[in-house]
Amino acid sequence: MLLLAAACSRSAARKWSDPSTWPGGKIPATGEDVTIPAGNEVLLDVTPPPLGGVMVLGKLTFSEQDLELTAKWIMVHGALQIGTEAKPFPKHATITLTGSDPSEDVMGMGTRGILVMGGVLELHGAAPSPVWTKLSANAPSGTTSLALKDRVNWSSGDQLVIAPTDFYRIGGTELIGLQAATADGVTLASPLQQAHWGVLQYVNSLGITLTPTTSVTEKVIDERAEVGNLTRNIVVRGPDDTLWQNQGFGAQVMFMSGGAAHIEGAQFTRVGQAGRLGRYPLHWHLLSYASDGSQIADVTGQYVRNSVVWSSSQRCVVIHGTNGLTVQNNICYDIRGHAFFLEDAVERRNVLTDNRALRIRSPRQAQRLLNHELVGFRSGPAGFWLTNPDNTVRGNVAADSEGLGFWLAFPQAPLGASRAVNIQPTHTPFGVCEDNVAHSNQGLGFQLDHAPINDAGDTTDLVYAPVEGGLAPGGDIFAIGVVEKPFTISRITSYKHEHVSATHTSLDEFNADRGALWNRARTSTYADFIVADYNDAGFKGASQLCHITRALVVGATLNNANRPIDALTAARGAASYHSQCDIDHNLFINVPAVPGIDSGAFETFDYYITGVDKGLVRNGANTLINTHPGRRSTSPNLQPVGSGERENFSLSGALWDPYGLWAAPGNYWVYDLPYLTAGTTCTNVRQPVFYNDKSCVGPYYGFDSPHLDGGGEFTAPILYHRNDNGAEWFVDDGNCTWRLPGMRSGAMLKDATYTVTFPAGQRSDDRGTCTPAQLARAAPPPRRLTFAITNLINPNDGFLLAIEYAGNATPTVYRTTWPNPYELVTDQWASWTAWRSGDPAWQTRFRGTFWRPITPVGSVAEVQRSNGDGYWQDRANNLLWILVRSGLQIFPADPNSDQDLYRPTTFVLDNTL
Repeated sequence: MLLLAAACSRSAARKWSDPSTWPGGKIPATGEDVTIPAGNEVLLDVTPPPLGGVMVLGKLTFSEQDLELTAKWIMVHGALQIGTEAKPFPKHATITLTGSDPSEDVMGMGTRGILVMGGVLELHGAAPSPVWTKLSANAPSGTTSLALKDRVNWSSGDQLVIAPTDFYRIGGTELIGLQAATADGVTLASPLQQAHWGVLQYVNSLGITLTPTTSVTEKVIDERAEVGNLTRNIVVRGPDDTLWQNQGFGAQVMFMSGGAAHIEGAQFTRVGQAGRLGRYPLHWHLLSYASDGSQIADVTGQYVRNSVVWSSSQRCVVIHGTNGLTVQNNICYDIRGHAFFLEDAVERRNVLTDNRALRIRSPRQAQRLLNHELVGFRSGPAGFWLTNPDNTVRGNVAADSEGLGFWLAFPQAPLGASRAVNIQPTHTPFGVCEDNVAHSNQGLGFQLDHAPINDAGDTTDLVYAPVEGGLAPGGDIFAIGVVEKPFTISRITSYKHEHVSATHTSLDEFNADRGALWNRARTSTYADFIVADYNDAGFKGASQLCHITRALVVGATLNNANRPIDALTAARGAASYHSQCDIDHNLFINVPAVPGIDSGAFETFDYYITGVDKGLVRNGANTLINTHPGRRSTSPNLQPVGSGERENFSLSGALWDPYGLWAAPGNYWVYDLPYLTAGTTCTNVRQPVFYNDKSCVGPYYGFDSPHLDGGGEFTAPILYHRNDNGAEWFVDDGNCTWRLPGMRSGAMLKDATYTVTFPAGQRSDDRGTCTPAQLARAAPPPRRLTFAITNLINPNDGFLLAIEYAGNATPTVYRTTWPNPYELVTDQWASWTAWRSGDPAWQTRFRGTFWRPITPVGSVAEVQRSNGDGYWQDRANNLLWILVRSGLQIFPADPNSDQDLYRPTTFVLDNTL
């Protein structure tokens, strides 16, 4: 080990080339280790031979000349400096890290790296200006001339990346050398292998045009290819040796235990160490939290900007247990695994702006660190893997990813080494996410869902629900005093995502990891999005209390030469789980109806919570150009046997159409079945006609949430029979379906007569999960039964109902709008007690206006005259007859809330009361 001479001046740098700088006057030779003691500064003024390890306790500064430094590793406890922020390095500096023993572990930081512990790395290169730009004209395949949006100062020999502007698998990122920069663009050293789009698109009353206009909207569709310059004059790299070629064992840069970094205008190539935990191209490691989870400090002031990570076998920029870092205007290209990566879900107050992630691929199976980095159902490597919401993510682009663009995955608890940190990421308030772009990815453009649950990288569906001040572990979002904190994601652009995976087992899975946005959150707003050129839905997910507004959704733009032919899916505008989102003031263009495929502006494939869905009232003030309002998704219980889609649950039978998107305003959009259309006036819906739907005069009422004999989720077969024409709606045994076994609602028409029974199952779903013997067993007629009827709004609303009930049991029967129907009994309400004691003033007692007893009468005719307060029990046929009516006080609710729209009334038939 060579040490600097003890007599070395502490006030001035000594030159590396000066023999007097070194003990015995011997300049370090090939393979020798070097130490620069604390308090000493060495000026690197020559290119030394390849060295062993370099320990910097003092300071090592590069002279302003072309230099190379090759070493096994460089440990920085003091400072390593190339250029300054005020005066960027003007020449070329290359650091090659050659550690050849992968098992070597220098102070717990591995090898083949710049390892910064308690010291500072200062890399200040002269970055090209601009770092990236866009095309300003279309660039056809074979051209060597690119017109650019900005004038550039790039140099001959620079390496450029041109992002794809087509669907994944059709287009890809191109790496091409620069021959020369011109006044308005660049000349390439070799021709483009594919076409790249390069002009803006606008909206007029007919659709999409290349002529600038704001007549319909000020929004502009920008699918112009990004063009980035990868060349920097400071290069940190690994060698192109067999360890790199065969094992992906590249260089790394790591900061820990007080280490600091100010990096700009640098290039990192042949980096990352595949399959090795903690060995990444740029890695800030546990700088803001102590081992007990307490906070140390933010790293405010540290940054990496205007830099490039090019060719990484494992990730790009990793922020681990570190807060306050700035990551700005960088390019990650040709990356294995997630590119920009927040590791333990405790990383907060970091700023990621104007970065580009291009050509992101899965790690090799044997080298993966986390399961979610492999392509699968809504998984795969992401351009941006973000596990804590409290960060600023603005102006970034993720394109050409084998997985997703942006994956917002906020878990219930911190992960890995940060488990002791006292937060719940899934309830942490949101930071900033705006002006980001995802395009040409194989999976979703943006996903807010599927959060990690363990250190292996398994994920699960999880609702992100931020609250004021956040929650500590174990905190309850619904506890008294906890206030939800709404959040907004705005000005996002997402286009040309395409995914077909052999792992898919159904059309739903095929659809679910395609498209622009999948979200699962509460109190969220998605504003001013631009979504274009996609299959599947522009917006989809399972959000609650969400708002989609001022979006421009374009099924097909003029950049459409290579749209893949897809017989399974088509563009849909937005899908809102059980119509939980307000979808208003949006502009849908070129989203037509496609016969036989879910398509059009509004998708209804997941309207299955209630028999009658009224949530389309939340979809107001939208503009549709060359767009159908939407095809009626076929209810799974109506799918043909053997189609592969036959399942034992049902969608809503009737959807309220308050704005007349499908036909007359106020009608109900129903399936074209005699069970739903008989006895009322029906018309065809907007063209084209699909022959599975009609628009009918209502109202219709939902039959929901049956519970038999005190059981939980109802999964037994249920048969809805119309007595006037014999038409039926049957939902088979929910125990024999692979999903949603409790979704078995029905719809009833005003003033019609129905019989509801619980027969034996007829068949399994198409997956064959039940045997014939299991299906043959029918449950005995219930003795305790509850069910809800929705949409009882006006005094004369209702219908006549016979429902299966044990003939040898005499029930107590009542109806109530109170959320918990059994609180009448269990809480001993004054009105219930008074009624049971025969007090005629029971309605004036505690909450008496929220319920009504239904008492025995002698015939069906008397039931019909009872105004809903009498029942007749047909004991011989195990039926109980009720006239369903409204008339109860409604539990207080906000306008257009589910409680206000549906006004559920629960009926209780119970022989134990």
